[in-house]
Amino acid sequence: MTRLHSRRVSASALEQVAGEVDRLCTEYASHDNHVVLAEAEQWGQELVGLKEQLDLSGMKETLRLLGWLSLLRSCLLYDTGDELGANRARLHAVGIATDLGDMRMLAWGSEITAWIALTKGDLVQVVAAANAGVEMAPHSDVAAQLHAQTAKAYARMGDRHKTEVELEKVRRVLDRIAMPENLRNHFAVDPTKASFYAMDAYRVLGADSLASAMANHVVATSQTPSHVISPMRLAEAVLTKATVAARAGDVAGAVTLAERALGQDRHSVPSLRMVAQETAREMGRTDPRAAADFGHHIRTLS
Repeated sequence: MTRLHSRRVSASALEQVAGEVDRLCTEYASHDNHVVLAEAEQWGQELVGLKEQLDLSGMKETLRLLGWLSLLRSCLLYDTGDELGANRARLHAVGIATDLGDMRMLAWGSEITAWIALTKGDLVQVVAAANAGVEMAPHSDVAAQLHAQTAKAYARMGDRHKTEVELEKVRRVLDRIAMPENLRNHFAVDPTKASFYAMDAYRVLGADSLASAMANHVVATSQTPSHVISPMRLAEAVLTKATVAARAGDVAGAVTLAERALGQDRHSVPSLRMVAQETAREMGRTDPRAAADFGHHIRTLS
């Protein structure tokens, strides 16, 4: 970071910082969230201190980087259950995006709103926030994620037709956008996410064969022979398999799978808890005691 303390910050120094922001957004999916959060906050403080060393173009680039760091911080804070902090960070990013006229960044702010609403069960708010985001950036990759959040909400409302309409919109967006340069950046929507979105929706709708097929694809794309690339996606895929097993009457197998899902080192507590509770409800239809024991584990997630 010493290069940022010269009299005038060069374009190359800001490019270096942009690379660090990209790295942090990439590490979001698999690294310890507290470590990534601390580093994101450190880089944010560094950037805030540069005002006297920047020309106009440098100021705009610094604001852009601060906006993405704020969105990242919002996600990380909500992962740990800090909803107030997450909303403050999101609003900071929205303010920056508004000043810059960055509609894609604004739409990601709406996506975070939709995601938080989904984990809280506020399904009407999910649809409203996602629709607002799509209006902001209908041709950007974030539109796919916004349609996906809407699909998840409609699935939980029990509306299969609207769910499938939104999933088709996801596919259309992903078909027309360019492949992102960095597939692992949290704010880049890669084609493999289509199966992840559909998996959640079909699991909730009770379309077990489709959900299971999608889960198999998510498992395959979330890990390599040597390590897990996307532990949070993998956990939800394993919970999907657990749900399907519970519906088939194999509660013991469902519990084994579900416990494995909760054992991932990196997880988003609100999202994991939402899906795990849905799995527990399916267990409870056959074995209330097993469901209660698993429910206790869910409540201890942190």
